[in-house]
Amino acid sequence: MSGAAVSLPLHVLVLCLLVLFLVPSRGDSSCPNSESAPCGNASISYPFWLSNDANQTSPYCGYHGFMLTCQSGIPILSLGDHNYRVLQINYTGTVVSLADDDVFSPAQESCPRLRQNVTLPSNVALSYAHTYNNLTFFFNCSNSDSKWSSNMIPCFQFNRSGTDIMRSYVFLGIPNEFDSSTDCSEVVIWPAMESHVGNQLVEGYAAVLCEGFELHWTGDINANCSHCKNSGVRRKKHALKIGVAIGKEPHEKNEQDIEDFILQYESTIPKRYTYSEIKRMTKSFSDKLGNGGYGSVFKGSLEDGRSVAVKIPSGSEGNGKEFMNEVASISRTSHVNIVGLLGFCLEGSKKVLVYEFMPNGSLEKYIFDDKPNTENNKLSWAQLYDIVLGIARGLDYLHRGCNTRIVHFDIKPHNILLDQDFSPKISDFGLAKMCIQKDSIISTMTVRGTPGYIAPEVSCRSVGAISSKSDVYSYGMLVLEMVRGRNNFNVSSDHTSEIHFPHWIYDNLDNYCNLTVPEVNSETEEMVRKMIVVGLWCIQIKPENRPSISLVVDMLEGGISVLQMPPKPEFS
Repeated sequence: MSGAAVSLPLHVLVLCLLVLFLVPSRGDSSCPNSESAPCGNASISYPFWLSNDANQTSPYCGYHGFMLTCQSGIPILSLGDHNYRVLQINYTGTVVSLADDDVFSPAQESCPRLRQNVTLPSNVALSYAHTYNNLTFFFNCSNSDSKWSSNMIPCFQFNRSGTDIMRSYVFLGIPNEFDSSTDCSEVVIWPAMESHVGNQLVEGYAAVLCEGFELHWTGDINANCSHCKNSGVRRKKHALKIGVAIGKEPHEKNEQDIEDFILQYESTIPKRYTYSEIKRMTKSFSDKLGNGGYGSVFKGSLEDGRSVAVKIPSGSEGNGKEFMNEVASISRTSHVNIVGLLGFCLEGSKKVLVYEFMPNGSLEKYIFDDKPNTENNKLSWAQLYDIVLGIARGLDYLHRGCNTRIVHFDIKPHNILLDQDFSPKISDFGLAKMCIQKDSIISTMTVRGTPGYIAPEVSCRSVGAISSKSDVYSYGMLVLEMVRGRNNFNVSSDHTSEIHFPHWIYDNLDNYCNLTVPEVNSETEEMVRKMIVVGLWCIQIKPENRPSISLVVDMLEGGISVLQMPPKPEFS
C-alpha cells in the first residue's frame, strides 16, 4: 500500500495551496513595512504605511493612526476628521511636516479658508514641535473698529443681506482684547512654524499655511515590530475562512453572509419587518408613488399612523449584497439632510426598504418638468439655493462627519427628496461605498452611477483616483442642472445645441444672470452666481482640481467676492 496514490478531495487540496501561498515570506526578524514604498516623490516607510499599497496594508506593521493614502502622488494623513498633506518626513529626527490639504485647492489659491482647529487624537503618538506659533483667524465678524484694519484679510470682506459688511482677521497669537470686543461666526487657531511667519502676516498668511507645521512622533519601534510578526497568523486564519467557504454553493454562501451581517449589526440596523407586515402597511402595494430603474416605491402607513415610503429595489430577486449595502450605509447616518431608514424586509428573494415619507417627492420633477414655470412646480432661487446648500451639507456629513465615511456614487436629482418644507434629503445608498479614512482611494471595479453625473475617473481611471471627489463632480452637475432647469433654459435657442450647458454658461455667465433671471436683485444674483461658479469648480475634469465638499459649503456660505472663476472645464 505504500506505493499507492492518495487522492485528496478538491476543497482540501485548494485549502493547502491557499495556506502555502498566504504564509508570510519575510523573516520574523524584520518589520514588513521597513522597506520604503513610493508615493510621488516621497518615500514612505515605517512607522508610516500606505493603505493603498498591496504589500503594506497591515495596520500591525506601522504605528496606529499613521496610515497614509497616496492621492495623485501626494501622501495624505488623516487626523480626526480632517486631511493633511504630508510635506516632508524626517525619519532621523522623527518629525513630519503637514499642511491642511484644502489650502492647496485651486479654488483657494489666493484666499485659503481654514475650517477647523488642528486636532491630535489622544491615541496617536504625535505631538507639536516646540518651534511654532499660533495664528488666530476670526471669520465673518461684524466688528468695524479701524484699529484692527491692519489685521483684516481683504479677500474675505463681503456684504451680508446687502447692508452688513462682514470682515475676517488674522493675528499672531491669541488677542484676548479683540476676542471680547467682536461678534464672529468662527474662530480657528492654527499652528505655524516660527521661521515661516514674517512681518507681512495678512499678505503672507496663505504662504504660511502652505508651508505647514511640524509634529514629532514617539513610540517603541520594537513593540510595533512584534505586532507585525502576528500578522502572519491572521493571514493563516483568513486562508482557513476561504477554505471553509469553498465547499458551499454560491447562493447558500450569499444567504449565510447576509444573515451573519444582520446578526452582527443587529443593534445598529433598523427594524426588520416580515413580508406580510410590508403588505399590510402598504395595503397590498395599492398606492404607487413612483417607478423606474431604481425600483418601485409605494406609500404606506406604520401602526402609529406615520406615513412611510416603501421601496422595492430593482433586481430584488437577485443578489442581496447590494441591498444590504444600502441598509448598512444608511443605518450609520443621522443628519437632517439624509433620508431616514426606518426598517427593511429580507425574506428569501423578497427585499424591501422602509423610508421616512417625503411629501414633496424628488427634486427631479421640479427641474425636469415639461412646464417647470407653472406656479405649482416653480421653486424660487432662494429655495434652490437652500436645496443646493443642504445637499452639500449632507454630503459633507457622509464624507467626513459620520462614523464610517461614505461615498454615495449616485448623486442626481431623482435621489434628492424634499420634505414638507422643501428641505433636501439625500436618498438611495445602493451604490454607496464605505471607507475608513476620509477621502480614501476607492479601489473597485464595480463602481457605477448615472450617465451625465458620473465623474470621469469612474469610467476612465487614467483621469485620477476614485474618491469622495467623485461625489463632488456629480454634485456639480446636479447644481448646474438645477440652474439650467429653473428657467427651462435651452442653449439650442441660440443655435448652439451642440454645446454642453456647463461649457456655455462659463462663457455667458453675465448674460444668463441679466437676461434669464428677470426677477433678479443683488441678493438673488449673488446666489445664482455662487451656484454657477461652485458648480463649475466641482466639475473640473481632474479630481485634484475639484474642491472638497466641505470647501464647497464654505464657498456657498461665503461672499461672492471671495470666489474665483475656475479654469474652463475641458469637455470632450
